[in-house]
Amino acid sequence: IAVANMDRAIKPGDNFYLHANRSWIARTQIPPDRSGLSVFSVLLDRSNKNVAAIIEELAKANPPAGSSDRKIADFYNAYMGEPAI
Repeated sequence: IAVANMDRAIKPGDNFYLHANRSWIARTQIPPDRSGLSVFSVLLDRSNKNVAAIIEELAKANPPAGSSDRKIADFYNAYMGEPAI
């Protein structure tokens, strides 16, 4: 339970959704490219950014040939190589 998200001015019996979420709704902006926002979408975005950073680091590191890291780097570089495509 996130007490900071609650609006105690609204009685739970009158509108439980707003009682539990109104403060969060008031301070949260939904990105224009989304229809909604949740904890899971925030975690997914963070996870995707972390994975992208790891892959970009591997692509720059020039790992040893034949290693799993090299396969990831090669695949990434092939995908991102716009002039070659």
